[in-house]
Amino acid sequence: MTLDTKKKLYQIDELMLSTFPELFPDTSEEKWKVIEIDGEKTNYEVSDSGKVRRINNHHIVKATLNSAGYLLIRIRHHGKTITEFLHRLVAKAFVPNPYGFNIVNHIDEDKENDRADNLEWCDKSYNLKYSYYRRKAVKE
Repeated sequence: MTLDTKKKLYQIDELMLSTFPELFPDTSEEKWKVIEIDGEKTNYEVSDSGKVRRINNHHIVKATLNSAGYLLIRIRHHGKTITEFLHRLVAKAFVPNPYGFNIVNHIDEDKENDRADNLEWCDKSYNLKYSYYRRKAVKE
């Protein structure tokens, strides 16, 4: 790619940013970490606010909702499509797990709120009890 081509692409990027700012959310406050799959770094990052983007162009990857109400992310790694729960990607990157738990609990019970400050690691028993008592408290 020539220098002239790079300059033109940069100008196009600047024009897109100024014309359609909603397509390029301000992520300056967010913290980002590289997503690892099986201990290998990918070409994607996850943020503490629950977003995933490509490293090379910062394109935000759209999450999809599964039938249980959880957000899923699909990324490409070594030519394969990998599907991961968004809340698990955020928790792995930003939520300490000193006891090695394998379940991620949504503190506010909102399965679409995948912010790091709304997630905690726990075991299955805690997760079920937490959900039961939260629902019981809401009914009262």
